[in-house]
Amino acid sequence: MSEPSEGLPLYVRIRSTCFFVFYDVPAQWIGMHADPWPADVQKRSYFSGPVCGEGSDRPCPDPALPLPTKRSGHIGTDGGLVLPSGAELPGAVPFERPEQEREP
Repeated sequence: MSEPSEGLPLYVRIRSTCFFVFYDVPAQWIGMHADPWPADVQKRSYFSGPVCGEGSDRPCPDPALPLPTKRSGHIGTDGGLVLPSGAELPGAVPFERPEQEREP
C-alpha cells in the first residue's frame, strides 16, 4: 500500500494535467477563434459594462484586434495604440552579423 504522501502529489498532478488538457487548451482555442461581439450585445450596457465599447477606452473583442494582456498595450476606440502608463515601445534590435573577412 502506498504512503499517503505519495498518493496526494500523484492526484494533484493528474488533476492539474486534466484541467490543462480539458479546460485551458480548449478555452484558449475558442478565444483565439471567436467571432466579433454582435452589435445587439454591444448596444446593451448591462452585457459589456465598463469592459469595452461605449464609455470605455477599449473596443469590444474582434478577430481583427490583438489579444491584450495585463502588461501589454491595446488598441483604443479611436484605432490608436494605448500603452500602459510608464511603458514605451521597444526599439528595434539590430541583427548580429559576423564580421566579414577582409582580403589584404
